This record gives sequence, C-alpha cells and structure tokens, in this order.
Amino acid sequence: MKAPIAAAKTCLGEAAVYTGFGKFVLGNNYWGLRGQGDAGYYTITRVYRTTGTAKDGGYAAKTEKFAKFSSIDAGVRAWIKGKLR
Repeated sequence: MKAPIAAAKTCLGEAAVYTGFGKFVLGNNYWGLRGQGDAGYYTITRVYRTTGTAKDGGYAAKTEKFAKFSSIDAGVRAWIKGKLR
C-alpha cells in the first residue's frame, strides 16, 4: 500500500513545483507536460539570449506545445501514464 501513497505524494509535489504552488496553471496541466492532451494543446513562445552571431541579434525564440486537459483527473491520468513508460 506504500507505493500508491508515494506516487500520490510525488504527483502533488511535482504539481506544486511546476505551478508555483498552484499560482500558474494553464489547461489543467499541473506538471508542464508537453504534447497534446485530451483537450488539445496550447503554445508558449519563449525568447532567450543566445551566444550566436550578431546576425540573430543575440536572441532566439522557441515555441513549445504543452498539453491541455479537460479536467484535473485527465491531467493526473496523463501524468501517471507518462511515469509508467
């Protein structure tokens, strides 16, 4: 019975870390799962400084897809599925 309790604690712990203890949540994705969820996905474009040439101005952008879930339950199921791979 200890394994399910440990998994639940890990799930909640990761959710707290990824969301700033619930302050920043998009699409019921509490774990920063990438890809597509049961409700689709949302994109985030990040601009970051590079060590590249002056041609790019020293900055680059990267767009990433993050899973969107219809409910917290759907998100937890996807998190569990990802951990079992």
